[in-house]
Amino acid sequence: MNKFCRISILLLIILSLSGCNKNEETYKIMEKKIDYSKFDLDEDLLSQIEVFARNMPYLTECMSSVPGLTIYDLNKDGKLELIISSMQGSGHYSDNYFYNVNNTYDGIIKLEEKMCYKGEISGFELDRLENQAYEYDGIIYYLAEDYIRYGAYGNCVISGAYYLENDIIYDIAYTMTETIYSNDLEEMVSTYYNMENREEISEEEFQKIKKQYWNDMNFIEYKMNWIYINNSELEIMSEQEIFNMLAECYINSK
Repeated sequence: MNKFCRISILLLIILSLSGCNKNEETYKIMEKKIDYSKFDLDEDLLSQIEVFARNMPYLTECMSSVPGLTIYDLNKDGKLELIISSMQGSGHYSDNYFYNVNNTYDGIIKLEEKMCYKGEISGFELDRLENQAYEYDGIIYYLAEDYIRYGAYGNCVISGAYYLENDIIYDIAYTMTETIYSNDLEEMVSTYYNMENREEISEEEFQKIKKQYWNDMNFIEYKMNWIYINNSELEIMSEQEIFNMLAECYINSK
């Protein structure tokens, strides 16, 4: 490789996130190898974590806050997911971004999400995950809650589950508890949904469906080790330091 090509590769940074659009692949291609020596992990896993570490500053730069991030293998297929949980917007709308390393190990891909309540796109605030999940027909369903604040007063908590299949994150929203303010009084109102088509149903119908739905699930325990760090802290960290942080995060999960 001639000197010109080498310099070109070193300087090549392809960012498809212009305008904070994270639907395309993000690349930061460099020749320098990160030191794996202190981590007793499969080299393929370490290679994935290295790609995440190199792209981390570019994933969070457009976020107003980064409450938490973690690395986990959601469906136990050997392909790691980087999850970034963020609270943004005029209210506190929780959004979660899921990423995989691409097949050539030189960039990452944002996973598609199918999360929607009453026509409003949202994501579970994943640091409210319970340390339990259920497995059915090879799919692992993770229980979670989503807290959403809209406007100056309104807020709601959505309880449900989510799962990963064919690189798409799906959710099951089965109840929403909303705080309604009227004449300085607070009233908690719970709304129940059919999990298949999200039609509003009675509490009695909801309890029957919920019992039937989870009855055949196999209970599993898990632990996601969350990192809480802000953008300014990430900006001053070296790639090696970010790599060490993410690798330890993965090791401390189960």
